[in-house]
Amino acid sequence: MLNKFLLLLFFSGDVLAAFAAPKPRPFIRTEVREGKFFQNGKPYLAKGCNYWYGSLLAAQEDAPSQQRLKSELDFLKKQGIQNLRVFVSFEGNQDSSYPYRVIPGIQTNPGLFSEKIMNGLDILLHELWIRDMQAILVLGNNWEWSGGFGQYLEWAGVSGVLPKEAGWEWSSYCKWISKFYSNELSLDLYQQSVVYTVSRKSSVDGQPLNQHPAIFAWELANEPRPMDVSAREDYVKWVQSSSRLIKHIDSNHLVTIGVEGSIGTLQDLSLFEEIHAIRDIDFCTLHLWPKTWNWYQNHQEAINDTTLAKTESYIVQHVQAAQRLHKPLIIEEFGMQRDGHSLLFSSATSQRDAYYRFVLNCVEKYKISGFHFWGFAGVPESVAGYLADPPQEERGLYSVSQNDASTWEMIRRYTQKKN
Repeated sequence: MLNKFLLLLFFSGDVLAAFAAPKPRPFIRTEVREGKFFQNGKPYLAKGCNYWYGSLLAAQEDAPSQQRLKSELDFLKKQGIQNLRVFVSFEGNQDSSYPYRVIPGIQTNPGLFSEKIMNGLDILLHELWIRDMQAILVLGNNWEWSGGFGQYLEWAGVSGVLPKEAGWEWSSYCKWISKFYSNELSLDLYQQSVVYTVSRKSSVDGQPLNQHPAIFAWELANEPRPMDVSAREDYVKWVQSSSRLIKHIDSNHLVTIGVEGSIGTLQDLSLFEEIHAIRDIDFCTLHLWPKTWNWYQNHQEAINDTTLAKTESYIVQHVQAAQRLHKPLIIEEFGMQRDGHSLLFSSATSQRDAYYRFVLNCVEKYKISGFHFWGFAGVPESVAGYLADPPQEERGLYSVSQNDASTWEMIRRYTQKKN
């Protein structure tokens, strides 16, 4: 039971101070009934955004970072955002020569975890708890920017060429990453990380994470793909074993996979359905990246009939798949550049606003169970720190700042509606 008064170690690490914290809400179990989410017996719509850097920001001990965290969460709460998608697994260390990686890592070397960074997760979860907010916690990554499956393979002695490095080539990269699903040491290192995280007890409020009210769900990884048809069977086994492992440790929270849809499952909707039919997977996910997927060619005319038609068609396919499975669906990533492909926070967002509006209209139209736009970046003055754009992306490309007034006005029209 959380005491009303918490002792927090202040930034010097030497001074203890007591303060009165708002009384946290009790644990709320999220259930899936009739293909929808329910909390306290009422339908629940996950209204959210991607906040991948949240635990890393919370781990910074300086006063400005702590103030930024609280300010950003307060801002999101006021906008009606109550469900964040947060990454909690970063593999690798500061000695890495690869410049497009998040530093510092949580797992700096095989089986060696940074307690300081994990404390950041504890802080973030507590700050969410006292605000009656929740998070989907992402436990791995198909992509290299957080270390991910490629780092596990490197630690297992299976080397490859990372994106943007000399000699990099897409098909070879796919062949390399696909080996993750059959390499015993890589899988063991991933499972160690899962056990370490899901079994954790918060250093801030004393809550075991498998009972923490601020956790909405665990996600196996960000956009895990089989990457090559040869890995299909092992990929399915990985989903089965990983979801079973999490449920064994934590029977209170939901579990999902984190895939983009059929684009991430070898362009095969049947594989998307097969993995989401697994007993320990509670809901389906869908991502939308029209620029990356070449749904438009001209940056000046990103929002055209073709882009919107492809978006809606892709959504409908996966809505129907989720309905066949009787499981909820969340559009947990969707992004759009600023006008003219500008990276300046002062530039217009009419194209982004139009695309967000279209996607959120589809959420309503097809009774989808939630959304997370990509992604929140706080105030423009913080550009020297974390943004919604991870290291391999152009900084500012998909970042929504607090000053993007028209975007937030549009988002509030949806977040302020009753579920």
